Amino acid sequence: MPTPVTSIIAFQCSKIHRDQLNQVLYQGCWALMSLLEGLGNHVAWFAK
Repeated sequence: MPTPVTSIIAFQCSKIHRDQLNQVLYQGCWALMSLLEGLGNHVAWFAK
């Protein structure tokens, strides 16, 4: 389940892709999102 933050980032990633800007930027955007999601899951796991 994506968090609101990752949903916002995913939306931005989609916009970047649709505008066909830099492919590297697009890849980096998704890498950042999965990193944040992993970090969020990590924090959630510790908060339990």
